[in-house]
Amino acid sequence: MSAAGFELIGRAGCGLCEEMGEALRAALGAHGSAPPLLERDVADDPERLRRFGRHLPVLLLHGAILCAHRLDGARLARALAGERWEPLELD
Repeated sequence: MSAAGFELIGRAGCGLCEEMGEALRAALGAHGSAPPLLERDVADDPERLRRFGRHLPVLLLHGAILCAHRLDGARLARALAGERWEPLELD
């Protein structure tokens, strides 16, 4: 996992993954000074598949879970503003 910025974990052909990716790229583009975005396919790494496979898409920021299933605009806005946010726990 990357600790450098945003990491979007998804699956090829996943509609929710594509939806989150589009919304996230638009939000980051509008922000201007956002950390970099890495997009990864869950199928490329067995550990990533085990950890996130049932929760796609998953958005990490500096290695911690910011959003899962859908982009949470309020959480993203807090993160981009440098405000504190609590990482999500996945079951």
